[in-house]
Amino acid sequence: MSVMIDSLAIARAPADAEPRQIRELFDAYGYIVLEGVLAEHDLAPVLTEFEEVLDRLSHEWHRNGELSSPFADLEFALRLIAVVRETGVRYNDYLNIKIPPNIESEEAPIHTGPEVFKLLVDKRLLDAVEHFIGPEIYSSPVQNVRFKVPERCLRQEDLLDPKTNETIVAATHWHQDQSVVSKAADNTEMLTVWIAMTDATRENGCMKLVPFSHRNGIAQHCEGKIPEALLGEVQHYPEMKAGDVLFMHRCMMHGSLPNQSDGVRISFDLRYLPIGQPTGRDWVPGFVARSHVHPETELSVPQEWERLWHEARARIAAGEVDYGSGEPRFDPDHPLCA
Repeated sequence: MSVMIDSLAIARAPADAEPRQIRELFDAYGYIVLEGVLAEHDLAPVLTEFEEVLDRLSHEWHRNGELSSPFADLEFALRLIAVVRETGVRYNDYLNIKIPPNIESEEAPIHTGPEVFKLLVDKRLLDAVEHFIGPEIYSSPVQNVRFKVPERCLRQEDLLDPKTNETIVAATHWHQDQSVVSKAADNTEMLTVWIAMTDATRENGCMKLVPFSHRNGIAQHCEGKIPEALLGEVQHYPEMKAGDVLFMHRCMMHGSLPNQSDGVRISFDLRYLPIGQPTGRDWVPGFVARSHVHPETELSVPQEWERLWHEARARIAAGEVDYGSGEPRFDPDHPLCA
């Protein structure tokens, strides 16, 4: 029996729901929230790893005179907010799991810790991914971890910087994930996997979605944003508990709300695709996360994942590869962009 479709209702189901129901909801809406995919004991080691990075940074920046204090007596969220107030959004480069753009040194920051790697290959997470792309799973290098601090804590110069405002650390503009990879991946069955590491609410900046928008392919973007005229009248704001996971079609129109709370909203947005299909980011490394056909090809050593990223960083810094997304996808002179 087919699932009932209510355009106003959030598409969600328990992680252990019947697979056919999960897939029908995803196909109909273009997304689904699976509740309780990950447990607290899955999330805690990852968060502890980030706490250790922030501890190192805050002490180093204090020694260098860039911080008035290491704020060692504060818990993670309050400590991060205190650091942001004095040093801006540079913390993101050190905590994020991708190479910053326009790097000039092979020492450019990137976080490739073992606990993050373990999350990328978590059994329950990959079991859920199988519902959508099957058992031959490749972990895409298109990935982010987002520490969304209260927007009022961001400095004015950061809010005016388009690389910050409406991107990584502030509210995220309407877009489709397919739009940020090269055209070589246009037929790739890329799945976006958005993990709530902390509760995500409308107050602290949960996701915003246009249900059913995946049915119309890639929309016109203007400077990376989908024009308001192309958005549907119905928009969903799925609030999530820590450990819930949002799965999205690559053409789902989505973004996020601003964080207007007093805390920090933490999330991962990852991509997975069937083995053998283009990632659209050939200059950075993905890996085989699961293979029933060739299990010997699975990457299981965190240090190897780290090595792959460090090698890519060195090639990019040396100018050996073009750190870009290929030919322009959209017409900047389109009437909707006027």
